[in-house]
Amino acid sequence: MGGNSWSSFFDEAGSFNPDGSPPKPIPPKPIKQQSQGYGGQSMYSQGYDFSQDVPIEKDYNQWSRGGGGGAKRSKPNRGGGRGGRGGGGGQSTKPWGQGPSQWSSGGSSWDGPSSWEETSSWQDMGYSSYPPKSENQRGGGFKRGGRGGSDRGRGGGDRSRGGGDRGRGQSRGGGRGRGSFDRGQSRGQRGGRGRGNQGIQQNKPGMPPNQIGGFAKKRGGMKQTSVPPVHSMANVARLDVSQMSTAEKIRRFCLFLQTDVSKVNAIQTIENGITGSKLGLKTEYKCEELMKVANKWMYTGCLHLSGVFLARSVGGNKKEVKHDTYSKGLDILKLKTVAEIYSGIDPGPDAIRNELSSSLDKDMDISKQASNALQKQELIATTLATKEEGFVKLVHYLKTYEKLPESKIGAIEQAVTASKCGMDHKYEDRQARLPTGKMIFRGTLTIEGIVIAHSTGPKRKETKAATYAMAYESFSDKPIHEILRGIPDEEDFINSEKALFSSPDVKKNMTLEEKLTALMGIVKDTQFQENNINTIDCSALHLGLTPTCIYRKSVEDGSTGNLICELYLDNVLIGTGESERRKESQMEAYNSAYDTLSTSTSDYILREHKRLKPEDTNDPNIVDVWVKGEGKHNIDSNMAGLKRYRHNPDDAKKTVETFVILEHDDWAMDRKRQAFCILNYSATLNGMLLQWNIEADGSLFKCEIKLQGQHIGEAYGPSKGTVRNLAAADALFRLYETQSVVKILRRDDSKLWIAYENIASKADAVKQASGEEEVKPEEPPKEVKEGEPIPLAPPNKWVMKIVEEILNTFNNNFTLDELIFGPGMPVPEKKAVTDLAKLLDLKVSTRQRDGQGYIVIHKSRTPQEMVKCLSQHQGTSGRYSLIPAANLPKHSDIEEEIRRTTPNATVANPKPIIQTKKRVSHIKGQQAQSIMMKLAGVAEASMETLQFKQEPSFDQPKINWL
Repeated sequence: MGGNSWSSFFDEAGSFNPDGSPPKPIPPKPIKQQSQGYGGQSMYSQGYDFSQDVPIEKDYNQWSRGGGGGAKRSKPNRGGGRGGRGGGGGQSTKPWGQGPSQWSSGGSSWDGPSSWEETSSWQDMGYSSYPPKSENQRGGGFKRGGRGGSDRGRGGGDRSRGGGDRGRGQSRGGGRGRGSFDRGQSRGQRGGRGRGNQGIQQNKPGMPPNQIGGFAKKRGGMKQTSVPPVHSMANVARLDVSQMSTAEKIRRFCLFLQTDVSKVNAIQTIENGITGSKLGLKTEYKCEELMKVANKWMYTGCLHLSGVFLARSVGGNKKEVKHDTYSKGLDILKLKTVAEIYSGIDPGPDAIRNELSSSLDKDMDISKQASNALQKQELIATTLATKEEGFVKLVHYLKTYEKLPESKIGAIEQAVTASKCGMDHKYEDRQARLPTGKMIFRGTLTIEGIVIAHSTGPKRKETKAATYAMAYESFSDKPIHEILRGIPDEEDFINSEKALFSSPDVKKNMTLEEKLTALMGIVKDTQFQENNINTIDCSALHLGLTPTCIYRKSVEDGSTGNLICELYLDNVLIGTGESERRKESQMEAYNSAYDTLSTSTSDYILREHKRLKPEDTNDPNIVDVWVKGEGKHNIDSNMAGLKRYRHNPDDAKKTVETFVILEHDDWAMDRKRQAFCILNYSATLNGMLLQWNIEADGSLFKCEIKLQGQHIGEAYGPSKGTVRNLAAADALFRLYETQSVVKILRRDDSKLWIAYENIASKADAVKQASGEEEVKPEEPPKEVKEGEPIPLAPPNKWVMKIVEEILNTFNNNFTLDELIFGPGMPVPEKKAVTDLAKLLDLKVSTRQRDGQGYIVIHKSRTPQEMVKCLSQHQGTSGRYSLIPAANLPKHSDIEEEIRRTTPNATVANPKPIIQTKKRVSHIKGQQAQSIMMKLAGVAEASMETLQFKQEPSFDQPKINWL
């Protein structure tokens, strides 16, 4: 037993089993490495499996790499010669968990009990001494000899290369010692520099549990403490996840995925990571059906990790949806922090389904639309989550702060600033004019892009106050999630919830029959009201139907003055109403439409009801055409102005031949630029309907202008504003050649008014001449009951006597002058003058100068009467005058510009709108006189008053009415 090792004993005696029989040779079967994943520990199979036929269940195989013997050689003064190279190492098999400790040092080894207590434990197991082991040695552990004496300080040491065990599972064999002396005398102090036993240190991550890490690459191995092998079925230390939070688990799992090698796909990577990390996490994946598009189902998949939302995907294939969802989830786990993962919000399948339904376009890729819908809903969900904190602060401040202003506007404005919610708010108001000519305002309050409240009213300030009051009420009553949802823009005008939440984008691909069927369903679910205009209009607009109201004058016997309103939906007649007033006829038409939609079917309406054709709008009995909706009317007109002046454009006497042009002196400086203003102003004062229609014609716009339904001009241009003004110039410059033109000038009223001091002095003179005694009027009571009007003192009767004489004189004169009473007149006299003027059918207005008001009285006259009056006063009266034909422009002045903008057309020698010339310079004698009398309505006109060549002077003497 050379080398004092038990190994050499077994080499001589041979290996044997406890019963003395030789063991059966069993080929080794390696076990694959099993990773323990995140946590810094790994579990390895520490040996090889053997057949159950062997009495020992698991054997521990260890390979020894002993050295063989060799010849020695020596030289003078160098010590002994090198020893021979050792023989091959042998394989030894020991029972796992039962074998003795093993010590290796250089080329020698000792296998035996580590203590007497261990020996006694062997005896308890049935062995009389150290249990036998089978060993198949590959060579003896011989020395390689010394290397001489001490002359060079390198001799005497063993330089063995073998002898140590080099087990494949545990140790790596003996050291490669090069001596045992100090470095001063030899090369090594602590054994060889071999590949053998590592030093005694703590286990390093990734190393087998029974292997001792350490000095593997140092110049010599240290003596190794024997470690018993670990059984393959033994419990390995794991992380304690019982007290670990889900957030910590997810953090560790994210780190595990970042260091783990990616598998074939994201599904395998996540699922294998869940198993390998041993963190107790669990994935939850769910796939749902969204909707059926073009006979193909759309699906959505959602992935959760232990209840935390990760990702959602949409597609037309379940397998692709699952892969896409897991891919998104893997990217989130690798790239985002735990806080960002927890802040993710699932928009839910319902929101995606609604978004996809509202934006569906059959002409586009369905999968792309589904992806866009998902992204939009994810953005909305994330945005609402970030805004929720701000609204919580705002609502909390409004509910808890005690010293809020009484005004709701001030309260909300203060809360937005003082609550430090960090949200932007904006109030906007829009104005529009109703068909009756009345202005309305619509206010909207928006906070962070969410519509909180809106209101409509006739006054701007009242509308703003009502809007803020509604917002304050919403903050007080509604929960946060309803506030974040906002309100639709037309909530106030919609009576039906179905119409409220239906989107025009959803209905754009529906047929007309489908739209009418949907509208009928909405109308049937609503209750009949006295006014159904809002219900039908809003429901129709949301369904993509365009309501059109056509107002025409009734021509039936016995219905003189009545208006007929016809309601069309996408040019299909739905209802008709007739009344004396426009609003009432519209209400009757909508009530009729309500009955039709409630009792009829869509196919019957499309088959039996009248269709609106383009030529139907050219009927001379049509008063107005109102196309409702977002866009403007197809045909614009001056109908609002006519209603304001209470003109009736249907008067048969009002024709283009009687049209009189009126223009201000400022407009005359550039008539081409101010053409539309002149034409619109003149048509309104003449009580005639002016219409202009602008349409796109290729790359240009075309504008056509009509006066009383008669075409008077058209033009082409690059923009709507330019083409409208050019078409108006085309019409106006034609009319300049045939019609009378009246200029309106500004005058200084202070040079024309009657001072009250003059009236009072004249009254005093009359009073003194009459000899009547002065009677003091009764003073009004100082205290007046609430609600009663404040009584005024009676006017001075002598002053009113003078004023009455002046008014009678003014009213009897056929002029265009204005009667002006200067400032300083007491309030009782002012009221009395106004009442007296109205009794004489005179128009009264109030003007101001330097902060003082004064009264202006004039006689209301039509443009045709103004021409007649000016003709009798040498073309000048008051602040009006007739402009001679020589001073007016001609159509030839703008023909070149019109020709330049008209595509493929020429404007050569255009025919005038009115073929009959009225100018005196071209018509002589009685013919000119009869034409002028017809046009101006003059009963008696003299040719001398019409044949002036220059504009009259306005430096007229002041009329002395006193």
